[in-house]
Amino acid sequence: MQHTHHERTFEDSGKQFVAILNEQPDGLLSVTVRLPDGTMRVVPGEHFGDEDQAMAAASSFAHELVGSC
Repeated sequence: MQHTHHERTFEDSGKQFVAILNEQPDGLLSVTVRLPDGTMRVVPGEHFGDEDQAMAAASSFAHELVGSC
């Protein structure tokens, strides 16, 4: 079974991030964020029902990471 993913770029506090949305077998989305330094972090929590929810979670997660830097 092949799972699809796609990437969306967004900015927070002047830094560029990439959200990688991964479709799971149940049709929900998990999210991984590529940080400006190239490292990858999985957005914690449940899987998301649609792309808008997934992107909101990715943006919030990135904002928390920027604030902790």
